[in-house]
Amino acid sequence: MSRQSCHLAVESGVEMVVIAGVEAPGFFGFAVRPSYRQPLHRSSSGRILLAFQSLDARQLMIDEIRQSGQPIDDDALGRELNKISREGGSVTPSPIFTGITDLAVPIYIAGQVCAALTVPFIDGLGAHTNLASVRTLISSAAMNISNQVGLAASSGGSAP
Repeated sequence: MSRQSCHLAVESGVEMVVIAGVEAPGFFGFAVRPSYRQPLHRSSSGRILLAFQSLDARQLMIDEIRQSGQPIDDDALGRELNKISREGGSVTPSPIFTGITDLAVPIYIAGQVCAALTVPFIDGLGAHTNLASVRTLISSAAMNISNQVGLAASSGGSAP
């Protein structure tokens, strides 16, 4: 158990939106609440949702973000999305909060990324685990979620 919070985000137009979250157990922690939104390219969850699209779909999404008035550094974003795609997820300093490291991985349904699972990791004396352990846990959790959602989708019902 990581003893860290996590959240699940999906694409909603040019933004990612958190649809579920679990707070860290204990007396303190950092959690992102459901309904929180950020432009796709400005959050770790959103960059996961962009990175695992086909290049054509990714470009269409980026064009739509740009049309909404959001400034984008195409070269820097392209390099980052390609790196995320190669590595199967991301471990980066939070683009929004100092002192938090975002670990984010994709959730798949039928081979398509449908969501991002993210842990806003807080390190320090109160942390009960390390970044490497949480990275292993979140990757395993994403695979389990993808498998369960895939089973439910293929059976037309809920997963066992």
